Amino acid sequence: KTGLVSAYGNRLLSPSDPDAYPVRVVFWSVFGLFSALRAAYNGVGSEYEILDACKDAGLLILDDLGAKVEAEQIAQQIAR
Repeated sequence: KTGLVSAYGNRLLSPSDPDAYPVRVVFWSVFGLFSALRAAYNGVGSEYEILDACKDAGLLILDDLGAKVEAEQIAQQIAR
């Protein structure tokens, strides 16, 4: 599934139709996104930059949203 959605995102980044315009694609694993946000809350980077990039994307891809191991890790991070 990751490969399929990545290919779709790449297609939107560089469309073959010369009249089409590229779409801004942002790709995160859910665990990576939460890790980056947690680091930002601890003073490493800006959570606003991360969230603005997600909000302003033409296509936001959140990978492994249903992954059990990551879901447990995310739940632990949220609980902290």
